[in-house]
Amino acid sequence: MTKPIVDILTNEEIATIGENYLNLPEIVPSRNQIQFFRQIVRFSLSQYAAIHNYPVLDFVDYQPYVDADTMRYDLKKTGYLMISTQYNEPSAIMSKETNLLFRAAHDLHHCSTQSCNFELWGEICAFSKFAFSALECADNAKLDAKFYVSVLACEILGQLCAARLIGKFPEQKLNHCVPSGIIERILHAYRNWE
Repeated sequence: MTKPIVDILTNEEIATIGENYLNLPEIVPSRNQIQFFRQIVRFSLSQYAAIHNYPVLDFVDYQPYVDADTMRYDLKKTGYLMISTQYNEPSAIMSKETNLLFRAAHDLHHCSTQSCNFELWGEICAFSKFAFSALECADNAKLDAKFYVSVLACEILGQLCAARLIGKFPEQKLNHCVPSGIIERILHAYRNWE
């Protein structure tokens, strides 16, 4: 399967997103935003379950998969999805429990697209699938999804771009590090690709 949106982000944009993640001030979500984000995570998990068999989540204290293909194979073979509990710290938007469910939903988005790896291309795919879940969930609740899609972009793309700059994953934080024009371009390109 070709990857037509693999080059959707320029090196300059990747650097800008990473710098924004590291340097922009954190935002403080409201209690309602925190609760609804939890609802989005659960909604995304239920969407996967409606299409595929819902996996057994196995929480482990190590990094269980070296690549997305191994994760997909293991899930298909066993019906289990191992989720690492390492570095599971609460953030401004997620409790420890929600963060683990977020990781599960994120990994399931990797599993549901064959070419969705752990590199930038795969993270763009996983972010896009998660963002479309957020858009549908927010639409059902008659809420504006922009905040939640921006949070997903920060959690998925912002951390990855920052890690590329500093050589390791940074401490988790929440800000609007991915400009809305880039988010819109990614989602438009992904929709046309899928």
